[in-house]
Amino acid sequence: MTTSTGIPRFPDKPDATDNMQVRTAVILPDGSRALELGSGKIVGLIGVGGMANIYKIFNNELEVHRAIKLMHPNLSEDSRRHFETEMKIMAGLSHPNIIEIHSVGLWNTLPYIEMEYLAGSTLDTMIKKRGALDVVVCTSIAILVARALAYAHNRNYLLYGTSYHGIIHRDLKPSNIMVTPDGIVKLMDFGIARPIEVSLFTTDGAIMGTMQYLAPEQLDGKPAEVAGDIYSFGTVLYEMLSGNKAFPQVSMSRLMSCKVKNDFRPLNEYSLKIPKPLCKLVHRCMMHDKKKRIGSAEALLAQLERIHNSLTLDTPEQVMRQYMSIPPGERTVLKVRRRSPWPLVAAAAGAVIVVGVGTINIVRTPAERAAAVEPSRTGSEKEQTEALPENSSPQQEDPFNIEARQTASGLSASNHSASRDPAVPAPSRPDKERQSPLEKLQERYGSNNQLTIFYGEVENGNFASAHRLWNHLGQNAQSEKKAAIYYMRVLRTLGKSSELSRFLRSHKIADGEFILQNAIGSLHSGQTDKALSLLEKAIATPAEYLPSSRLRTDYLYYRALAKSKSFTNSDNQSTLSAAMDAWFEVRNFLQNNREHPYHQKAIQEMQRLARSRK
Repeated sequence: MTTSTGIPRFPDKPDATDNMQVRTAVILPDGSRALELGSGKIVGLIGVGGMANIYKIFNNELEVHRAIKLMHPNLSEDSRRHFETEMKIMAGLSHPNIIEIHSVGLWNTLPYIEMEYLAGSTLDTMIKKRGALDVVVCTSIAILVARALAYAHNRNYLLYGTSYHGIIHRDLKPSNIMVTPDGIVKLMDFGIARPIEVSLFTTDGAIMGTMQYLAPEQLDGKPAEVAGDIYSFGTVLYEMLSGNKAFPQVSMSRLMSCKVKNDFRPLNEYSLKIPKPLCKLVHRCMMHDKKKRIGSAEALLAQLERIHNSLTLDTPEQVMRQYMSIPPGERTVLKVRRRSPWPLVAAAAGAVIVVGVGTINIVRTPAERAAAVEPSRTGSEKEQTEALPENSSPQQEDPFNIEARQTASGLSASNHSASRDPAVPAPSRPDKERQSPLEKLQERYGSNNQLTIFYGEVENGNFASAHRLWNHLGQNAQSEKKAAIYYMRVLRTLGKSSELSRFLRSHKIADGEFILQNAIGSLHSGQTDKALSLLEKAIATPAEYLPSSRLRTDYLYYRALAKSKSFTNSDNQSTLSAAMDAWFEVRNFLQNNREHPYHQKAIQEMQRLARSRK
């Protein structure tokens, strides 16, 4: 039996009156008692929605937490059909970016869906807490969601005995996208999803979906299509980039008017530098005429990946892992840029405001946060020269002797151990011109902790200063893994090859960056086979303080250099082919960053190797 819209009905239930009486008697758990539900027992209430409550349960046999979506009692038969249809649809979906269903069942006559439990927060909550997200984070989340949509839109499945191709979500919005603490992105809630062939409306003609994110044609009673999901996707990406809803109107009449007219503020009116291709992509997704939107989730995904690859070498998964490891700062609220030739507008581009704090730059790492505090000093040659008297005489007091400075100023050296002591604010001096280089550094970083200052100088590119500081760190501080890795960078950057070689020989650190540096040293000393072996070990070992994309880039480059040396040492077809393949991989990996010196070197080497064939 089917409805007038073609949506299959469920088999007839028992007498409607009896059924309603049973369902009326059901009281949903409040989450405070360990009642049995699904495969486990309730340990808490996660959320309450219009159609269902979501509980967290613990499966004692498997020792895992799961989530259960339990339908509210006394809902209409249409709502019950929506819920049961969701169970069937989600049970047939298997994708890394779609929440996984484990089982379905009944609890006191009420249907439930048991699914994987995801710690973390919804994208909606993230935006409320963080405001506008970094552009590369936006493209990463967008790619992962687009992958889920492309999968769903092209999925063949059986529903109520009828075969269908493609499922439209129809309720794509930030609150239906979950982001876990380790950066996993999942699309949730297919409660009103339907096969592409089926109408948007229920039997009573009610519009399904969340108004702010619905396509204009859906408000006019047009059937839901892939174009509707594309439009909703555009509104979600808009919100990630700007921190604001595309349609923020509170009153229903104003919202309906703006939605029908598709009247929203263009992204280029916000004072944030968003790549033009990304702005165009969002605006195209949100075109009023559905025929002018991007035609499919696959085409959308392809464009997003091109934009993402032009911004970073990291995969979306890598970006999200790194981003979610950074604690959220103050909420970022974007200014709206006036449509005016006012010259200050250009200067304001990229500026953001932090509520109750002031104007800062968007930063993603502690190094960038430190740099944002005093951008005029960061990396300044003048500042480095002031702070580092390279030719100070033995009679002079060493400006980086932390302990001596503390003793002279009456500070206890015990307050500043060489490893992880809490940062202590540096004493202020009324006459900044008389401050020593050390005191300037203490004031800059708001700490007298020598290790904190050392890290800050390395992260800000002040390597000569960091090199001098290293000599005054205690053994405990120098034995820190992070400190050793950072000092290795200092030696490499300053070109202190002899000191670097001694350092590498005297240390053994299980870190991809450290092993990579050993491989480079072996390559420079002519030990090509050893270098290749170490390179393979480096890429297989996590680098704690180096982005994985940077590690892979260097790995590919130095492996290609080693293959070229192997060819030079043994001129034969096998080593020639291996070198050509290695440089081709470098070129291919950096195809979206052709200005990179490694890409240019790859072109040169491939040309040289090609000439050697003749």
